[in-house]
Amino acid sequence: LKGALLDWLHSESDEMETLFAALADDTLPDIGIHPTTPSDVAREAADTPVFIRHPFYGTRCSTVVAIDAHGNGEIMERRFAADGSAFGDTRIGFSFPPQGTE
Repeated sequence: LKGALLDWLHSESDEMETLFAALADDTLPDIGIHPTTPSDVAREAADTPVFIRHPFYGTRCSTVVAIDAHGNGEIMERRFAADGSAFGDTRIGFSFPPQGTE
């Protein structure tokens, strides 16, 4: 997930779908040491993927917050049903600090 964000930042893209695709990754990494083994290794394998598909305990939303150098931003949230299918998006724009309070 960190690698996908870094790639997105270096691409200078404003396309949020790339970030939502990274948040929808349901594969497990095959690197590192199992997290139940005591270790100082920073790249331990995860017990779960970024996106969890499960009818009772799974990912129900993914959120991306983006703020530009001028303090203008957007919060984007994608909601998911119990089967992992997307069923709605919300986008909210904001300015930080709020205009008129400087």
